[in-house]
Amino acid sequence: MHLLQRSCPAMEQEFAGAGVILTRQQQEVILVASVPLTDEPWRALEEGELVALIEGEVLESRLPG
Repeated sequence: MHLLQRSCPAMEQEFAGAGVILTRQQQEVILVASVPLTDEPWRALEEGELVALIEGEVLESRLPG
């Protein structure tokens, strides 16, 4: 799995679709995917790594053991 943490600038109009709602205000988001989806700096998770996310930020990350 891979993570990408990104800051989304304020938009002129809201967007809603596919279970996602983007509002006009600036937002912090985290994308999670099995492979990097863009050329941006995705972070690969270690095998067994547990990641807690809240409001677009990594709250905590732990490796097993």
